[in-house]
Amino acid sequence: MHALSCYLAIENPRFPKLSASLPVIAVVLHTYQKEKKLLYISVLTSLTTGGVTASFGMLANVTIVEPNAYFAFAGKRVIEQTLNQIVDDEDQISDSLFDFGMFDSMVPQALLKNVLSKTIEMYMYRD
Repeated sequence: MHALSCYLAIENPRFPKLSASLPVIAVVLHTYQKEKKLLYISVLTSLTTGGVTASFGMLANVTIVEPNAYFAFAGKRVIEQTLNQIVDDEDQISDSLFDFGMFDSMVPQALLKNVLSKTIEMYMYRD
């Protein structure tokens, strides 16, 4: 069993090359992972926004997030202007999003090594 693990924290992907490449990264990564039957673990760190949220950050078999991490598809101001309503500060924090089932696990950095090890071990014996 091989595992692919990505650690993601992209604050502001407004550079044209990065913004254009995120969908390509998502397609290539997802295709490769499926063909090779890899375990794909995504570890989302603060700040994770925009294209990462909409692309490869959420395609993993297991998605782990740090506690109290800022996590959003769009920034608070953009959402408020688009929807014409106030967005609570905690609506874009990993803790409240975890409660809605958006992530598989919420793990502090100090425990991450052990959790990743146990997750990989669990997947090795699943068949």
